[in-house]
Order: sequence, then C-alpha cells, then structure tokens
Amino acid sequence: MKRMPFFLVTLLVVGMLGACVPTLRVADGNFQKARHLRLAGLNEEAAPEYAAAATAYSKAFARRSEDGRTPFLSSRLKAGMSMYWTGRFKDAYELFDGLFEAGGRSLETIVYGGLSAAELDRHEDAVRMWSAMDATHGMFILHEGIKAALAGLDEGSMNLRQAADHVRNALWKQDKRNVRISLKPQEQLNPPENCAGRFWWRYSESPCPAPPRLLDD
Repeated sequence: MKRMPFFLVTLLVVGMLGACVPTLRVADGNFQKARHLRLAGLNEEAAPEYAAAATAYSKAFARRSEDGRTPFLSSRLKAGMSMYWTGRFKDAYELFDGLFEAGGRSLETIVYGGLSAAELDRHEDAVRMWSAMDATHGMFILHEGIKAALAGLDEGSMNLRQAADHVRNALWKQDKRNVRISLKPQEQLNPPENCAGRFWWRYSESPCPAPPRLLDD
C-alpha cells in the first residue's frame, strides 16, 4: 500500500484541527474585540463583532444542548450582552429574563435585562429588574445611575427611554472607571487580578492571557 505524502498528511491534520476550533472560543474572541471597540467609543465598528459573537454563542449553546451540557453563566451573560448591543432586544430580554426568573441576580442580568425590557417598552419588567440592583454588586456609579432612573420613572420626570439612556450612561462611566483603575493598581485598596476569572469584563478591558486551547466546547 502506498504511503500518503507527508505534505498531504500535514494538510489533512491542519484541516481537521481547523474544523475543531471551538465555536465558543470564536464567540469569546468576537466579544473581546467588540468590547475593546465599544470602550474606545467606536460603536459602529463594535456592532458587527457583537453580532458575530451573538451568532457564535447561539451555535455553541446549541451544540452543548445536543450533548446534554449547560453553558457556563459567564458565556450566557456575554451572549446576552452581545445580543443587546446588536439590537436583538427580544432575544436578549428572553435570555436575561430566564436567568432572572431562575433566581439569577448577576449584575449583567439586572442591568442588561432592564435595558432590553426598556427597548421593548416593557416598563414593568425594566423596573422589576433594575429594582434588584443594590450596593452589594459593588458598582457605585452604576448603582446610583439605576437608582436615579427608577426615581425618575416613579416621579414622572423621566420616561422609559430617558431612564434607559441614563442607565446606559452610568454603565459607560462605570466601565471606563473600572478599566482605568485596573490599569493603575496603585489606586486600588486591594488590587485584584482584574483580568482573571470568568467575569473579567467587569473590571478589565480584556481577559488575562491564557495558554492556547484546542477544544473547550
């Protein structure tokens, strides 16, 4: 039997590895690019990256569902945020509402769930989610912004659209502050590894460098 030429074997192996590049890894890469662009104020450039991330997360979740696996919370939150920034408000709301109804009170579920509800003109749902925000989430600027938005809605000095704008502005300020501080550890009382962990985006522009992975979904 003839042996296959070495270069053909190499091409075959490379092709197989390429086909195995995890969809979740692709989604994470798009999400990271999108976040970097948004923090730079380049929202138009960030939109297609968020769209690609949302699509890739959906594919990854479908594969995990077929295998009987549940996606990590961090991945679901990134998917929901990507959907929101892409304008897929209904999909984002359904994802965050599902987490909220299941008892999830993560920062992103509350903030982006409320923002998605606001975009769908679901006043009561926006208030329901934002009302779950408290000081224990450790985001002072965002916490105060949501409190002001809820007060404005209650007093009638803000409509739902204005309240959502107020929350988005607070979110922007909180994100920028957190990233600035992460770059200047001397300004922190107890400087953590801000880029480490599954929820790195809360305190950093990008995750810490990690060893290369071939398969993770």
